Amino acid sequence: MKSLLLCAVFAFVHFGIVFTLGYNTQSTPGTTTETHSKVCKQTVSEQYGLIHSPNFPEKYPRYSRCQYLVEKYSPDACDVKLTIHTFEVTRMAFTNCSEDFLEIQDGTKRFRICGDLPRGTKKFLSFPPDSDKLEFNFRSTFHQKNGFEIEVKQLPFSCRKRVTTTPATTRTSVPCTRTVTGRQGFLRFPDGEDGASDRCTYTIRRSEPRACLLQMDFTTFEVPQSSECNQDHLLLPDGQKLCGVLGGNRKYIEFPSSTDELVITSVGPSNSFNIQVTQLPGPCDLSAASNFTERMLHQCDQTFRSPTATLTTPGYPNSFGPNYRCVYQVYRPDISVCSLELEFVDFDLGKHNPAGCDHGAYLELPGKNRLCHDIEGKMIVIVPEFKDPVVFEFVSDSLTSGKGFRIELQHLPNTCPGFGSHIPKSLPRCYQEVSYYTGWFNPSPSVATCELLVRRADPTVCKVMLQVTARTFISVPCSYNYIELPDGIRMCIAVTERREVEFEEGYNFMILNYVNWHNPEFNVIVDQIPNSCRVQRSDLMTSPSTGWTWKVMPR
Repeated sequence: MKSLLLCAVFAFVHFGIVFTLGYNTQSTPGTTTETHSKVCKQTVSEQYGLIHSPNFPEKYPRYSRCQYLVEKYSPDACDVKLTIHTFEVTRMAFTNCSEDFLEIQDGTKRFRICGDLPRGTKKFLSFPPDSDKLEFNFRSTFHQKNGFEIEVKQLPFSCRKRVTTTPATTRTSVPCTRTVTGRQGFLRFPDGEDGASDRCTYTIRRSEPRACLLQMDFTTFEVPQSSECNQDHLLLPDGQKLCGVLGGNRKYIEFPSSTDELVITSVGPSNSFNIQVTQLPGPCDLSAASNFTERMLHQCDQTFRSPTATLTTPGYPNSFGPNYRCVYQVYRPDISVCSLELEFVDFDLGKHNPAGCDHGAYLELPGKNRLCHDIEGKMIVIVPEFKDPVVFEFVSDSLTSGKGFRIELQHLPNTCPGFGSHIPKSLPRCYQEVSYYTGWFNPSPSVATCELLVRRADPTVCKVMLQVTARTFISVPCSYNYIELPDGIRMCIAVTERREVEFEEGYNFMILNYVNWHNPEFNVIVDQIPNSCRVQRSDLMTSPSTGWTWKVMPR
């Protein structure tokens, strides 16, 4: 039998005949797969599933025809999130994905994707209003590439309107009542304890006689928006109705003096919220508490000056609130840093419809590029030289909410043009020396760094006065244009700078290190001060030419 099989294979190869006998496809829980020669079909009927090209992770066959169905697993799941694990489909120039492609259905529309997509790319889709299925189709021609693997996640509680179900999936509405008696508790909807319900009543009982305020922290809150919240809403004891996106907010309700209970009612089957309630003993000045909370809630600006930083949205890991504008200022500790590495530990700014980042919540990067869709992995942000601080800005509106983000930021040194080890090697270096009572340094504007050596003019000189002078007023950043003194202190290159510097004990010279980035033209006047030693130096040596000499400077 083995010999016959080998002969058959040899015959196929010898005569140049290729037979496609089929291929194996992988399946995951919630995914069923049917395969035939060059034809495949996968169905995702659970909340999570994977779809992939035939033969994945090997190259897909030529002339493949595959169908992928996503069947709604729950009546309240109206949206689907696709996350790219791998996507490599041949894209030919000027063909607009007409040869190899994956056709995606979004509601009643269809579109094609091809080419290479980065890992972590996400796309949000919606089921058609009159169907519980989404259909995707993969086609290949004579090309072959590694194909794709895509995670499918159906999003519960994503129906913005009332859920319409078929008789087979209709659930009986069950009355819902909850009671909170302790100092702290939670109001959740849905909470999974009962079946479907259009209405749920929450009774909060006063935990102690001193309790007079109920603090409500909206961890998440998404209720379909309507005019004056007349449809789905959360009804408060004072008659106020809440709807829309309020995650990240805080609100106070006052216990009435005539009763020890507060009643809050959720109206509508599509509501989704998680609210922590805390009873407070006072003071019970409701207006003062509300103003204080609003003022604290929007103080979200952050400043970072260390080599690493963590950027988070307000309230993270709980949902951020509406109408935020947070500015993150990042100062670079090293002038050689022109690249920042961002690692997206978590990034969820909610669903955006339309898909662009002009509306809803977004993070604006330096250069005005905006991020709003789910991201994972790392990103390198290039920032211009001499620009501090580097600014990131987070903005949210009143209609979009999500978990927010946590981003680990790291400075990448030696990433500016020409930088090697913190000094641009492509620029010339210089060395200048002064050994008289009065002298000066005049570094060329074209140098990046310069060593300025001051030798003591006589044994009684222990201090030197340095003064910056220039023909025109100099205004350059001190962090990039300075003279580093022997004690490590930086002297700015500005006409107002005047410093007294002392020779180090045991040395008859001092070295000043000049760093230049903005090419200013200036002089440094050096005045050596006679009789400025507190005690006579003991390490002087006499020489025939000067009567004394200095220690040898290491060169």
